[in-house]
Amino acid sequence: MTSEAEQRRQKARSSDTPPYAQPIEQASLQSAAKEADTDFLDEDMVAVFPPSMLRILVQLSVAAKCHVMVDNGSTEVTLVLNSGANLAAGCLYLFDVLVAAEDLVNLQADGAVTVDRLIVQEIPIVV
Repeated sequence: MTSEAEQRRQKARSSDTPPYAQPIEQASLQSAAKEADTDFLDEDMVAVFPPSMLRILVQLSVAAKCHVMVDNGSTEVTLVLNSGANLAAGCLYLFDVLVAAEDLVNLQADGAVTVDRLIVQEIPIVV
């Protein structure tokens, strides 16, 4: 039985883009209203070429903490960005988060926000 992460990874790898040729767009949002503690994305992200780094560019309409939710299939953990401090309203932030093969990833805020801009790119790690 193949995991959800592995099924999605195989589908993404079937594209004509060779691995490591360029960053892989994982998600993009603009002007999206989100309630507190709800996923920003309708579908969790999964690394296409794990291990990888997710480069997260985000701007929120109001000051709030931004969380990366990582589920490895048995446990979900909350990673708080910006050293646990609120992201300032209307300011652009850039974060890098390492992810493993089994990780399903999403983002949330601790308050109701409008996601002014969100871009997530996967940067494969060449070993």
